[in-house]
Amino acid sequence: MNLKKISIGLVALFGFGVIGLSAFTEEKSAALRYQFTGTSYSDTTDPSKWVDISNDPIPSECDGESIPCTLEFQDTQYANISAYLAVHNTPALVDDDDFVTSRKD
Repeated sequence: MNLKKISIGLVALFGFGVIGLSAFTEEKSAALRYQFTGTSYSDTTDPSKWVDISNDPIPSECDGESIPCTLEFQDTQYANISAYLAVHNTPALVDDDDFVTSRKD
């Protein structure tokens, strides 16, 4: 009888431990960065005009003031550039200062 109570207690303790740990486990996010390779402001909504540069430094040609050149967001916000552009589906929406990290002319 005592062995059965101890077993049940250990199972319950283990279950609460797993649930408790998962409640405090924070999902880690990664920064995703994309460079615009197009030349016209209207092309900023085309996913094929954006190149993933998440592991690269900001390109030197991104030193202008008009067209967005690089975007950066967390993978917990958007899975990729297509997901970002599905929400930011006009050039004016793409040109969001919360995500545009550099510009070009």
